[in-house]
Amino acid sequence: MLAENAATPANPIVPPWGSFRPHMNVRYLEVFWAVMRSGNQREAARLLGLSQPAVSKMLRYTETQIGVLLFRRSKGRLQPTPEGEVFFKAVDGIFTRLDAAARLARDLRRLTGQITFAAIPGFSAALIPDALGRFLEQHRMVRVGVKILPPAEVVARVADSQADVGLTFGPVEPGLVDIHVLHEVAMTCAVPRAHPLSARASLGPADLDGERLITATERPLWGKALEAAFAAAGVLPHIAVECTQSDLACAMAEAGAGIAIVPPVPLRPDTAMATSVIPFLPAIRVGVVAVTNRSRPVPSSVASLIAELKISAHGLAWG
Repeated sequence: MLAENAATPANPIVPPWGSFRPHMNVRYLEVFWAVMRSGNQREAARLLGLSQPAVSKMLRYTETQIGVLLFRRSKGRLQPTPEGEVFFKAVDGIFTRLDAAARLARDLRRLTGQITFAAIPGFSAALIPDALGRFLEQHRMVRVGVKILPPAEVVARVADSQADVGLTFGPVEPGLVDIHVLHEVAMTCAVPRAHPLSARASLGPADLDGERLITATERPLWGKALEAAFAAAGVLPHIAVECTQSDLACAMAEAGAGIAIVPPVPLRPDTAMATSVIPFLPAIRVGVVAVTNRSRPVPSSVASLIAELKISAHGLAWG
């Protein structure tokens, strides 16, 4: 017996096909299906966004259209007739197939499309290939365009909708982008192995007083934090090369141009830096962040790529 005003079931039946109703008749079949699956007219009305009288009227209309009594009505309760039970099996099969079609459509949206991906150079050797390899294995019909750009340009491209996702070091001023923190790393010093400081356990502003430095000031924001650390120690840094790119700064340190103070470069586990990598103190932590345009929803394919980037950021060695 189906109660016309029964309480809401613990696991309510939600129509799987959303708002897909290609013909008016489907709406009436939908009402019948929802009443049979949920157990009562009130719950069916709630699920479908209808009034209970409208549900009752549509059930009667369906019976009139097909010329078969689907329910016996007694004291406000509905009893499916044998014909109603047989008809429900056919209708349930229709909506099961619609559900399968809806799931297929969602899968196709997830597996197809194009992503424009902007990133700073320091991530091109390990982090990007590692994440993209797994992502494209799961999304074989997605095409990814990779652009390697300076940090400020990465954020600007995403903010201007010229890139779907950007990858850079934080902190990033929010502005027109949403920030997704993938990992956190601490600033390090890349010191030539022949340098007297290469064996130190850590290096701070006082240790680096008078040394040629390869780093950034003010922009990006981690450069401003580094400048503040030197100012707090009363040390005026000798910036020999102004550089915002970690991989280039470390390469210059290896060539003897000075000591690089930058966020560490992501490395594969079997890769070693050609310089001594020493923590900078006081510790300055920076985020490895993905950025997306704040004014647009994040497509499922981009969300999946960000998830793979996060896995890679945690799994790779840094510096």
